[in-house]
Amino acid sequence: MSVLAGRRALDLGPPRQRALLALLLINAGRVVSVSGIVSAIWGSSPPQAVVGTLQSYVSRLRKAIDGHSPVPSKDRLLALRYQAPGYVLEVDRDCIDASRFQSAVEAGREQFARGDLAAARGTVDEALGLWHGTPYGELAAYDFAQLESARLEQLRLVGLQTWADASLGLARYDEVVRELDDEVRRNPMLERLGCQLMLAQYHCGQPAEALLTFERIRAHLAEELGADTSKELQELHGAILRQDLVHAGGRTASPADLRPRLTLVADVDALRPPTPGPVDPGPAPALTPAPAAVPEPPRPAPASAPSPNPAAVAPAVAPAAPPAGRLIGRTRELATLRALTAPGRRGRTVLVIGEQGVGKTRLLQELAGGLPAAGLDAVWAHCAAGPELPEYWLWTRVVRKLRRTRAAELATLPEPVLDTLGMLRPDRAPGPAGTEAPLSPARHLAFQDAVCQALLTAARRPLVLFLEDLHLADTGTLALLQLLTKELGDSDLLVVATVREHRLAQRPELGGAVADLLQEVAAEYLHLDVLSLAETRALINRTGGEPPTWDLVSAAHRATGGNPYLLTKLRPTATAVTGPAEPAAPLSFGLRLVLGARLAECPEGVIRVLQTCAVIGPAVDRRLLTDVLTGLGEPPGLVHDALHSGLLRPDPVDPRGFRFAQGLMRDMLLADLDPVQRARLHHRVAVALADGAVGRARTDCAETIGYHCGRAAQELDPREAVQPLVGMGDLAERRRLHSEARAWLSQAIDVLRGQPRNRSVAAELELQKRVVWLLSMTLGYGSPAVTDACTRVEVLQKTLDNTRPTALLASRVIMHLAGGDLRRVSGIVALLEESAEHGGGTEARTAACYGKGVLWFTADRLEEAVAELERGLPLVDAQGAEERPDRFMGLSRSDPRINYRVHLAVSHVLLGDTAAAGRYREELLQLSESDSCDRPWDRTFALYADALLAVLDGDVERAWQASTAGVDLTVRCQLGHWQNMLSVLLGWAEVRRGRPGVGLRRMRWALDAAARSGTVFRRALHLGLLAEAEQHAGLPDLARATARTMADEIELRGEHVLRRPQWPFAALLAGAAR
Repeated sequence: MSVLAGRRALDLGPPRQRALLALLLINAGRVVSVSGIVSAIWGSSPPQAVVGTLQSYVSRLRKAIDGHSPVPSKDRLLALRYQAPGYVLEVDRDCIDASRFQSAVEAGREQFARGDLAAARGTVDEALGLWHGTPYGELAAYDFAQLESARLEQLRLVGLQTWADASLGLARYDEVVRELDDEVRRNPMLERLGCQLMLAQYHCGQPAEALLTFERIRAHLAEELGADTSKELQELHGAILRQDLVHAGGRTASPADLRPRLTLVADVDALRPPTPGPVDPGPAPALTPAPAAVPEPPRPAPASAPSPNPAAVAPAVAPAAPPAGRLIGRTRELATLRALTAPGRRGRTVLVIGEQGVGKTRLLQELAGGLPAAGLDAVWAHCAAGPELPEYWLWTRVVRKLRRTRAAELATLPEPVLDTLGMLRPDRAPGPAGTEAPLSPARHLAFQDAVCQALLTAARRPLVLFLEDLHLADTGTLALLQLLTKELGDSDLLVVATVREHRLAQRPELGGAVADLLQEVAAEYLHLDVLSLAETRALINRTGGEPPTWDLVSAAHRATGGNPYLLTKLRPTATAVTGPAEPAAPLSFGLRLVLGARLAECPEGVIRVLQTCAVIGPAVDRRLLTDVLTGLGEPPGLVHDALHSGLLRPDPVDPRGFRFAQGLMRDMLLADLDPVQRARLHHRVAVALADGAVGRARTDCAETIGYHCGRAAQELDPREAVQPLVGMGDLAERRRLHSEARAWLSQAIDVLRGQPRNRSVAAELELQKRVVWLLSMTLGYGSPAVTDACTRVEVLQKTLDNTRPTALLASRVIMHLAGGDLRRVSGIVALLEESAEHGGGTEARTAACYGKGVLWFTADRLEEAVAELERGLPLVDAQGAEERPDRFMGLSRSDPRINYRVHLAVSHVLLGDTAAAGRYREELLQLSESDSCDRPWDRTFALYADALLAVLDGDVERAWQASTAGVDLTVRCQLGHWQNMLSVLLGWAEVRRGRPGVGLRRMRWALDAAARSGTVFRRALHLGLLAEAEQHAGLPDLARATARTMADEIELRGEHVLRRPQWPFAALLAGAAR
C-alpha cells in the first residue's frame, strides 16, 4: 500500500499506522467507529492507552496528507476527518487504484455482454495493468486486510477470464497463451482458465502443449483432492484428441459462445464493495439467491486482528434450519442434481462431499422435496459405525426398505438371488447381530451381486437412493457401491451419497475407495464449500429478524467459518458489537455438543496440536507451531495430521500459515483448557517467538511475545512468565543495543504490573533497577524518565521490605548532580555518612566520600576534594580487587574506581600537579581498557576524561583521538548520554583542527540534546568550551554571548571551579564578569 502525491510517495509511518490508513481506505466514505478500529488493529487485548495511541496515529496521518496538499482542506481529494462515532476517509474513488480496477473490470464485463469484444479486451487489459503484487500484503496479520486482499484477487481472476474470453473471440491466441500459461501453472485448480489456455494452445498449433496442460491440471486435482477434472475440461480434452475444434478465423464470436461454463465467481456483484450510506437488505429470494438479489457486501467490516470479537456474536440456540425451498448458496449444486433426475437421464452415482454442517443433508432434502411431483420415489439409508453392527448393514437396510416400496419388482428376482439376500424371506431372516458366521470371499461376491441385481430390478421405475454418512461405511459396503456404479448403465437409478471431507484424510481406505469410485464413468462428485459473506448475511437475515449489519455478518462468518449449520445455531445480536473489552458469551449447550463431537473424532495428539494452535492465535505460522511442539516433545508428524483434520484451513494470504476453519472451535478449545496448562502453552509460545526473533526488528514480534507472557503470568510464577522478554533484553544488552534492551525490559515490567502485587513486586523491582541504569545510559541521569523510574524503584523497595538501600541513595546523588541540585546532593551525602557510621558498611562510606568529593570539587575547594576522594579510593580499590563493584554507583553499574580517578586527575591538573594527574589518567585508562568489551559505559567515561585532560593540556590531537573513539563507542552501544558529552569535546577539537563549521554545529547539537534530556551537570563547562571555540573560529560576538550564559550558569549552579585560570575559556569568562 502506498500513497503518492504527484510522483512522491508519502511516509505512512509504522505498521499499525499504515493498518489504520488501510482500514479507512477499504471503508472509504464510510465512518468506522473507534471501537471497530481498536478491534481491527489491536484485537481483543488492546493496551490501556489505546485511544491516545489511535489519536496519535490519526494526527500523524493528517500531517502526512496535509503536508503535501497545497489546496484548502475542504477542496482536497483526500482528507481524514472525525465524524462520530469514529473516523472517515473522504477520497475521490478515481484516486484509488483498487476502485479504478474494479470499475474497469465491471465495464469490461458489460462490454463483453454487449458483444463489443475489442472494447472489453482493452478495458480489462487496462484494469489488469493496475495490478502490482499482493494487495495489502504488508498487512497480512490483520483479518480485514486479508479479506479485502482475497476479494480483490477474486476480482482479478474474473477480469482475467473476461480478457481471455474476449481475446479468444478476437483470435488473439498467442497473447492468451503468454498471459495464462504462468497463471495456470501457479493455480492449476482454476479449471476455467485451464480451458481457455488449452483452447489458445490448440489454435496456436500447439495441441501437444494443450494436452500437457490438461494432464498437469488432472494430476494436481487427483493429488490434492482425489478427484477428476470437470466435465467441460474432459470434453475439451476429448475434442483436442479428435482434432475437431474449429478455428475462429476472422469470425467474431458472440458473447454467448464465449461465456464460461465453469464459474469461478457467481457474479462480479458479489465482489462489489459498499457505497456510502445505509444498506437495504432487500427481500430474501424463494430459493438460493443470486448474488445480485442480496445487498452488495461491503468491504469487510473492522475485525479483531488476533481473534474475532466473541462479544460480537452471542451464541444461542436459534430457530431450526430454514424450510425447504429457501436454501442459501446452493443454486448450482441443486440444479446439477435436479438435472440428473430429469426424464431420460442415465443412472449415476453422485458423492456430495463437504465438512460437517456444510449443508449436505439439507441439499438432499431440498432435492427430495421435488421428487414426488416428478413421479420419482426416494429411499433413505444412513451408515452407522460400531463393532456390534454386521457387515453390509447399510445395504441390508436399503433392501429391507425396498421390500416395502418395490415388493412387486423384487419378487421377480431369481430364486438364487433371493436365497442369497435371505432377509427378504421371513424363514431366511438373519439372526441377532453378531451371530452370523463371517462371509467367505465367494459369499462376499455373491451377496454384492445379489444386492446390485435387487437395486437394478427395483429401479425399473425411476428411483433415487440417498445414502447418508458414507464415511462411516465398512470396506465391503464401499466395494458394493463401486460395483453398483459400474452396472448402472442405462438404468433409472440415481444414487446420491454424502461424505464428510475430513474423513477422507483420516481413513486412507476410505480415501482410496472414493478415488476408485470416482474413476467410474457413471460417478461424479459435488463439493460443498462454506457460505460467502453475502450468503452468510442472507441466512442471518432470514433466521434473525432485523437485518444484520456487516460488522455482525463479518464476525459471524469468522466465528462459524461460513458453516450453515453453525450459523443457524448462532444468533448474532445487533447490540453485541461494542468492542474487544466485552466479555465473551459462553457457547450454548447445543453448540458445545456439536463442536465437541467433531473434536472427539480427532486423536489425542491432534487435539494437543489444536490446543496449541488455539493458544498461538487465530493465524498460526507453521514454523512457529513446529517450534512450539518440538519444545513440548511432540512428534513433528502431528502437524500434518492436524492439517488434515478439517478443523484448520490454509491462510489465504500467508502460504506458510493456516487458521481455524471455525473461530468457535478455537473458542471452545481455549475455554476447555486447564488454566495452568494454557499458561504453560502461552509461555512455550513466547519462548519459541523469542527464539525466532533473534536478528529481527523488535517491532515485528514484541507485542505478540508480550501478550503471551502476560497470559502465562496469570497462572505461572511471574518471574518465569516474563523470562522470554527478559531474555531478549539480555541479548540486546550483550549486543550493546541498550535502547532496545530497555524497551524489552520495560515491556516485561508492564506485564508484571498487570499481576497481583504480592506475586510480582520482587521481580518488578529487579527489572526496574536495570531500567534505571539503561535509561541513565541512553538519556542521562538528568532525564525525567530516570527520575520517575528511580522513584518507582523506591516505592517497590518499600513495598517489599520497607527499606531504602544505599544503592538508591547513591543513585539520587548522581541524579541530583546531573540536575545541578547541589543542595539535595549535600543532604543525601549526610544520610550516607550517617549510614556509614551505623553499620552501612563500605558501600555507604565510599558513596559518601564520592559525593562529598564532587561537592568540594564543584565549589572549587580542590584540596578538600582531593583529600575526600583519596580517603575513599583505597576502599573502592580493595572492593574492586575482591569482586566487581557494580552496586556502588547506585543503580548505574559504573565502576567507582574510574569515577574516583576521573575527578582526582582533573583536580590535580587544576592544582598544578601534572605528575599525579598523569598517574591517575593512566590508571583509569588501563582499568577501562581491560573492560572495554564488557563495560562500554566505563570506557566512554574514561575517554571523556582523557579528552578533557587533553583540552586542559592544549593537546588538540589527543583530545580529537579520545573523543572520536568515545563517540564511535557510544553510537555502537546506544549510549546517548555519553554521546552528547563526548560530542562537545570532539566539536572543540574539530574547530581547532580547521573545521569550524562542522565542529560548532556538533557542539551546539550536543548541548541542545543534553538540555532536552534534563542534564545540566557540566553544562557550564561545555558552554565555556563552545565560547572558546567560537572565539577561535573568528566569531567574537557569539563567543562573548556564550561566555555570559556560562557565567550565569556558574552562579546559578555554584560551579566555581570553572573560574580557575587553567581552563582555556578563562579569559572569555573574566571578560564576561567585567
